[in-house]
Amino acid sequence: MNNKFLKRTITLILILVLSFSLYGCKSIGELFHKHNAVYVEAVEATCEHEGNVKYWYCADCDKYFIDEECNLSVEKRVVILPKTQHVPDDNGICTVCGKDLNVKNLLKKAHSDYGFLSLTAKEQEFYNLIDQSVSTFHESGDAIVEVSNDKNFYTLSPIDFSAFSLTSGRALDIFRVYIADHPLYYWIDATTLYTDKKLYPVVIDEFAKSTDRIKTTESLEKSIFDAYSYVDILDSTYQKTLGYHDYIVDAIDYSYDESGNPNNEHWAHSILGVFLEGVDQIDGAVCEGYAKSFQLLLNLAEIDNVYVVGVGKTSTRTESHAWNMALIDGSYYYFDLTWDEHKLLPNDRGYDYFCEDNSDTQFTSSHVANKVLEGDQIVDYKIYDLPENVATTPYAKKDKVFTKFELDNLTYVISGYKEAQLVKSNKIGQVVIPDKVTFNTETYQVTTIGTYYNESTPISNVFSEGATSVSIPSSVSFIWDVSFRSSTIKSFSVDSQNPYFTSDSEGVLYTKNMFTLVCYPAGKLSFEYMVPTNCKIIALFAFDNTKLSSLVLTSNVTEFYMPNCGLGYVDNLVDYNNKLADITNVSIDLTNNGTKNRLTLNEFKDVSGIRNVTVK
Repeated sequence: MNNKFLKRTITLILILVLSFSLYGCKSIGELFHKHNAVYVEAVEATCEHEGNVKYWYCADCDKYFIDEECNLSVEKRVVILPKTQHVPDDNGICTVCGKDLNVKNLLKKAHSDYGFLSLTAKEQEFYNLIDQSVSTFHESGDAIVEVSNDKNFYTLSPIDFSAFSLTSGRALDIFRVYIADHPLYYWIDATTLYTDKKLYPVVIDEFAKSTDRIKTTESLEKSIFDAYSYVDILDSTYQKTLGYHDYIVDAIDYSYDESGNPNNEHWAHSILGVFLEGVDQIDGAVCEGYAKSFQLLLNLAEIDNVYVVGVGKTSTRTESHAWNMALIDGSYYYFDLTWDEHKLLPNDRGYDYFCEDNSDTQFTSSHVANKVLEGDQIVDYKIYDLPENVATTPYAKKDKVFTKFELDNLTYVISGYKEAQLVKSNKIGQVVIPDKVTFNTETYQVTTIGTYYNESTPISNVFSEGATSVSIPSSVSFIWDVSFRSSTIKSFSVDSQNPYFTSDSEGVLYTKNMFTLVCYPAGKLSFEYMVPTNCKIIALFAFDNTKLSSLVLTSNVTEFYMPNCGLGYVDNLVDYNNKLADITNVSIDLTNNGTKNRLTLNEFKDVSGIRNVTVK
């Protein structure tokens, strides 16, 4: 062996030994890796929000550092500061954030007074008598049995309205007003018994005994408090309505019976369907449940609001319906959470019927208040007159959903309660998507990537030509189709804490379990790629504009160029089957929409320049 070569070899070995003694078990690649770290400012933790120490994050290697030179790496949990504890005073009010921590105290605000204020003084006296009976029964007591038309009913003790010079019809009207003002009393049946002098509120059978009712109420109270705590007490009124809208729409799906009709079970028409969803066969809600739950949360937040009943009209049907109005900055706006349940948008959530004014003909033409559908006939059904001071122009503050803003050559849009969506990047080279951004003093989590954020904006590429890599944070939970069509992107990296997405060693983007291949980087200079065995789905345009000429698949791959259709990329077989069922329900044809969806293996050819597809 050449002596000079031997000396160089020994020298190299000594350098490596010294390197490992200094740096531990780092790989050679890590030793020579230059960190492209982004500085993150320190944020103080509060009882409302997590905080963090100042740190530097390198997306290339997914590491966190507590020094600018990037010598001291730590786990992410080290830099995150957990929420602090609430500090309640003697009345259960947090002395830091002002939040009422006593559930019993809080629920004293669960009721509206809009209907009450519409009554005469004498009628209000009868209303108060109803309240005394109902609120006492809610806390304790068993129902009595009354017989009507040979059928047993559980009722409260009779409430005498004869002393108030009321007819039975007007007494029933006032009781209807009372129910509309009190969404918390989930156990009141839609049926009411009465004579010419007395009213008998009917109790749902399963809540006739106080032991059963109190157990349900305790579970309900915890869920309501969790929902109430979802928003920040310092939020604007608009932000609070947005937060509660998103909480309810995200939490449940519309409830159908086995025949595919709106569910007629009592829980679906009450707050139980929202706040106890999944408990004792409770599964979502219909419009009444959505509207009453939204009303309840607005009451707790002390936002003036109105529960509205009427009919909803679409191009295919007319149905009895319920929605809400809320007072924001001196004017009332319309809200319909039921119709914002949207299968083709992230989290099944839309905003077509959120915070609308009288100029929005889509809302006003489809919602007719103080009516009800009886058979095929629309008839009058008025609980109370609705407010006259309804907004005539759209809400226009900077915290509005779909407001655009730009930071560091990245364009975002407010996409939900404290959520932002990345819609455009003008960066070249490495693109590091932050997990949080601050706009107009408010901090938003970056949860979505893609340019489809309302019906008027088409789906298209987010990243400019010249972007070479994309780093996706842990906060991103949804990526629209064809978000990464830039031909220069060579790799993707995903924060290891992201529960929805990951990337492989070659920088290819997948769902977390690698069930779906989301995108192969078009700028990658490889000519062959082997899809791993646990991958079963190839996403729409996943190989668009790539330089690949050969693609190796396993027989496990069953779907090619499958769009997420707004339902998200599937990550397991159950999700996959549910998604196909959902797509069928919303009438999307996967086999004939011009994008080569659901191709068989034999049909997969000539896609984006790939000349050879091998199945192993």
